[in-house]
Amino acid sequence: MSGNALRRYPPELREGAVRMFGEVRGRHESMCVVLTEHGCRISPSTYYDHQARSRSARARRDERLKAEITRVYEATFGVYGARKVWLRLNREQITVSRCTWGTTDA
Repeated sequence: MSGNALRRYPPELREGAVRMFGEVRGRHESMCVVLTEHGCRISPSTYYDHQARSRSARARRDERLKAEITRVYEATFGVYGARKVWLRLNREQITVSRCTWGTTDA
């Protein structure tokens, strides 16, 4: 799949397809045929390229933030809402913008 073709599909669809491939180990070629029949052209090399790629800096930071958000939330017995968790993180010198941490699904 060329670089231009990769941009046509949203990242969520690509990640979902790669996750599905991981669940059906050894049958990647048949999965590619089925996906192509349904309009999502993907080759086995796309799966292997994705697996070989390291996680982005944003993804690594989000993982660290999830742990911090969970820590603060549990320390307050689940009483703090989004605003207070955000304020406490910033007081603890864990700089995070409100819009960024709202996307970490913690």
